[in-house]
Amino acid sequence: MELHRGVFWLANNPDIQVPGELDLSGDRPRVRLGGSLTSPWATKHEETPDGSVITVSELRDESEEHNELIYGDVEKSGEVTLIDAFTVRQTLGFGPPHVGPGYGSQEMSARYAVLGSHISGPEHKFNELRVRFPGAEEWFALPGVVWRIDREVGEVLATVSRARPESASLTHRQGNIHVDESLTITDNNVSGVRVGRRIYFWLTDLDGVTIDELGRDFAGPLRSLMRICTRTAVEISEVMVRVGPDERWLRVHSTYTSPDSDSRPTQPRMLVTFPALGTRGVATWFERADQLGALVHIVGDIFAGPKATIETQLLQLAAAAEGIHRRLYDDTPRLNSTEVQLARTTLKVAIRDLPAHIREVIKQNTTHISDPTFAQRLMRLSDEARMLLPEVTGTQPATWARYVKNVRNSYAHQLTDEDRRPTLDEQVVLWLSLKWLLVTLLLAGLGVQEETLRKRIGDSESYQRFLVQATAWFPAAYGRTHENDK
Repeated sequence: MELHRGVFWLANNPDIQVPGELDLSGDRPRVRLGGSLTSPWATKHEETPDGSVITVSELRDESEEHNELIYGDVEKSGEVTLIDAFTVRQTLGFGPPHVGPGYGSQEMSARYAVLGSHISGPEHKFNELRVRFPGAEEWFALPGVVWRIDREVGEVLATVSRARPESASLTHRQGNIHVDESLTITDNNVSGVRVGRRIYFWLTDLDGVTIDELGRDFAGPLRSLMRICTRTAVEISEVMVRVGPDERWLRVHSTYTSPDSDSRPTQPRMLVTFPALGTRGVATWFERADQLGALVHIVGDIFAGPKATIETQLLQLAAAAEGIHRRLYDDTPRLNSTEVQLARTTLKVAIRDLPAHIREVIKQNTTHISDPTFAQRLMRLSDEARMLLPEVTGTQPATWARYVKNVRNSYAHQLTDEDRRPTLDEQVVLWLSLKWLLVTLLLAGLGVQEETLRKRIGDSESYQRFLVQATAWFPAAYGRTHENDK
């Protein structure tokens, strides 16, 4: 448990300071105070009929509570800022309602903490960001420490090759992305030396963004990218921000950071490594995340462990498939503009004698008359993916698309026709196929070479095992055809 002892106070009331402990072991930072910074009492002055004034105190209405900006000064980290802190537990001491040490205790939770400075609040803007994942050095696959033994003089020399991948400009906003590293040498004694290495994603020249924006637009998408590339539920171990190159780095603790996570990527599980993407591919991923929003996290969370039922995950992936098609491949409408105009003119004439409420319902249901159907969207995604993985949607892609559509409609619209709902085995195959299909399309869109995808995904043991299972469990879509036997 990471505890920091110190004193804390409200940013707008520095005269009252309370001792406490800052706990950074959970998703949200918490501070346990040996007193109170805020009072549950609402105090007001009332004039009595005889002209005297009395003070009346009563417990506040919960609706009146609001989040606080708290400053602190703690051991190890020095200055700390707690953003949007609120009371989760409070005890009241004896005596009159009072705010300060010696009167009860208070425990508060915050949305995030910034260690190293007292910032102005959630709207404070930064221009640089560094993000690190535990154990990701193998994924980066960059040059490291090279040992050379000089037998003539009996010396062992170590040469450190620093990583210098090319930087890239962000395409969807101002800023640049780099890969940076820090090296430390410890245990320098007769038994040798130990070289520690940490590799970071480093974003610079950003146009003044808040910590919320940094988490939503950069740290979160990076976590999803790492999960897709490594097939591991990796977490971010360190996030640091600063205003500019001459300022000090500040550490951020939030729901995006899990310093104690033990999920580390290993080479056998990885789909692609950093050299297959490069900084250009990572920059493109940020653009994709801007386009796709939460869809990138749905795909990334495939590898976050069995946190939901197969039905829930299948429904999520089917929704993600439709969303990804809409944003990345929605370029072939069912009707062109002339045909749409003709259809609407004809429809307007045909329904003009109907009651107004019926005409309105018909108009609403034909608003998206030129949009592809869900099945057509699935077929387009299938065609794109099959150029890289020919068997990902089976030997009968149209059957595969129909089953995905049916299971999506069954769960999303609560249809009761059990004949339209695939069996559990078929649902497992559909879930796996959507996983491989979406991951392949997203990685291909980042510039990963076709040969790399075919080798790392198509030839992998996991993907080949999926094909064997699919053939046995879902022969309607994955069974062998006469054409296969020729």
